[in-house]
Amino acid sequence: MTPKLLMMVGVPILLLALGGVGVMGLDVDGDGLNGTSEMSLGSNLFSPDSDGDGLSDGEENLTYGTNPIRADSDGDSLDDGSEINTHDSNPNDPDSDNDGLNDYSEVNETHTRPNDGDSDDDGLSDSLDDNDGDGLSNSFEVGDSHTDPNDGDSDGDGLSDSSEVNETHTSPNDDDSDDNGILDGDD
Repeated sequence: MTPKLLMMVGVPILLLALGGVGVMGLDVDGDGLNGTSEMSLGSNLFSPDSDGDGLSDGEENLTYGTNPIRADSDGDSLDDGSEINTHDSNPNDPDSDNDGLNDYSEVNETHTRPNDGDSDDDGLSDSLDDNDGDGLSNSFEVGDSHTDPNDGDSDGDGLSDSSEVNETHTSPNDDDSDDNGILDGDD
């Protein structure tokens, strides 16, 4: 038998050993959900945090409306617990501030606030901003050119990312795009 099948078979046996079906009304793991709720959600009766995201199954289901068996309910690559406890972003919306950058990109790439669409209050959304002043918007750097939105010359070859994308058509992520042993900025 597979471990998952053993667990499924083992739960009824354990429940019988603990006093039968009546235990389904109990909150065995102290997460705020009784056994019946845990079984219907697919969460672990014996673990208060089934998906390991730092939020109890009860908090996820009853308070935040997140999925207690999926650590990242909105699929933005930030777990639900860090969205709520660290970044003050919405764990049910991959772009909490609707500025065109997902929460993960704001936290880990542009270093803007995922709950403020204009983190620097300059009148431009964080996605339209150009953090490094190279002429490429943050959203273009994160989503299209995959360059560092905080470094105007991501590959350090002496050409700005914008020059490489729009003028020389070299790679802003490869300091020697033609592999001739000469940096693109010196070619």
